[in-house]
Amino acid sequence: MGAIRKILALLGVGAAGAMLIAAPAFAGSISSPTGSPFVVPGDGSGNPLPFTVTVTGFPATTSVFLEQCDGVAPTTPGWSPTTDCDNGSSPAGGITNGSGSFTFSSTDINHAFHPFKGESPSGLFNCLSPHDPSLTGSDGLPDFRNCQLRASTNNGAVTTDQTFLTLQLPDAAAQTPEVPYAVVLPLGALLVGGAYFIIRKRRLAARATV
Repeated sequence: MGAIRKILALLGVGAAGAMLIAAPAFAGSISSPTGSPFVVPGDGSGNPLPFTVTVTGFPATTSVFLEQCDGVAPTTPGWSPTTDCDNGSSPAGGITNGSGSFTFSSTDINHAFHPFKGESPSGLFNCLSPHDPSLTGSDGLPDFRNCQLRASTNNGAVTTDQTFLTLQLPDAAAQTPEVPYAVVLPLGALLVGGAYFIIRKRRLAARATV
């Protein structure tokens, strides 16, 4: 009987190992929107607007969550979604279809992702546009101009299926950089001077043919 039990135990371990080997590995991805970084739409005041997010590659009929994170690479030692992401930015989770996909529509009251700019909802870090002034001096939080959108099956822990999209938050219309006047003036002088010499050269050529 002891020998039979050992054989059955070995078979059981072997079967479990085979099941682990055969278990599919899921690698989630954000299929839409695209861009590196993705330029977040905004209004004239630089406030970010919701945008539609589609995720794929996740397990079927499983909850997937979105949240906004700082710009620290998730491969950095010590990175954690509880400190480098803000769960307060997360809309309601979506349940994937049979193909492991879900769309967080920008018009869905429950599932729309609303990106934030400035201090994160839980006061963990600042997400800024390319030309926003730093907030570190006023709130003491680190500034990031490369915040990320994270999609995963768990907002509170690192997952093997987590995936990220770098975001570029919108500037206000007044923040759009302009060409300095000191640069424009020399360029204008060159254009005017060039036109003068072209006209003068043509007149001299015309006189020479008379």
